[in-house]
Amino acid sequence: MITHYFFPIAAIFFISLGYIVGIICAIHAVMTVRTSQGAIAWAISLITIPFLSLPFYFVFGRRRFYGYAEALNKSYRKVDKQIQDIYKEINKFEIDPDALLMPLQKTAKTLTQMAFMMGNQAELLIDGQEIYDAMLDAIALAADYILVQFYIVRDDSIGQ
Repeated sequence: MITHYFFPIAAIFFISLGYIVGIICAIHAVMTVRTSQGAIAWAISLITIPFLSLPFYFVFGRRRFYGYAEALNKSYRKVDKQIQDIYKEINKFEIDPDALLMPLQKTAKTLTQMAFMMGNQAELLIDGQEIYDAMLDAIALAADYILVQFYIVRDDSIGQ
């Protein structure tokens, strides 16, 4: 009589244990040495199909690419410092934020998190061909450098 109840209880226990270990390993993958793409892939597979993915995670996943992820993070930190240094230099030429009178300027400053510089201008362009013509004209007139930022809102032939 006891054996009839033991097998279903044991099966439920081992299945639950597999999912719990899968969730713990998914948390480990997200919190430790994974790249963002690897963390997502491991987390999804470890949570949804733990019995197939756990053996692969123990063999290939846990610290296999630790050096790669650490080097990638180190290079990101180095580039972030360089970008912050560049912003410090650029911001010396920033226009006083109270002088931004046009709504377009205030909106662009908020969206881009970049300051408006002295001697520059902003123009809202809507037509794709008009945008590219204006960019090519601005490139031809540039003296020192060009900083271009634009957003593609509509999925059309120019946006692709």
